Amino acid sequence: MRQGHLERRLRHELDTVIGRLDHAGALAASDELCGELVDDAQVIEVREDHQLTRARLVQRAKGLLDALQRLRVGTYGRCDECEASIPIARLRALPSATTCVRCQVRREGVRVRARR
Repeated sequence: MRQGHLERRLRHELDTVIGRLDHAGALAASDELCGELVDDAQVIEVREDHQLTRARLVQRAKGLLDALQRLRVGTYGRCDECEASIPIARLRALPSATTCVRCQVRREGVRVRARR
């Protein structure tokens, strides 16, 4: 893929995430407690869901900003671990990917074994 096309795609993805972030923030603050135990519990649960969604969106936005920076310096599409090229299909599916599939599997395998 050409750099200009990649940058437009990453910026579009970032704009989409920022729009969703704004929406999630508004939703998290929209409901007020009314003093009824069950109703208030539901409001709190919905707020927590929106806050978790917002936190995930913030992480995604950071990843996309990092991807734009890597594109500018010429390291976008290179694995952080082994420096091999990250397959285009992986970058299309996950534009902020920093590892090739093999290294990502190895990372996740280490995490899974560490939790046991």
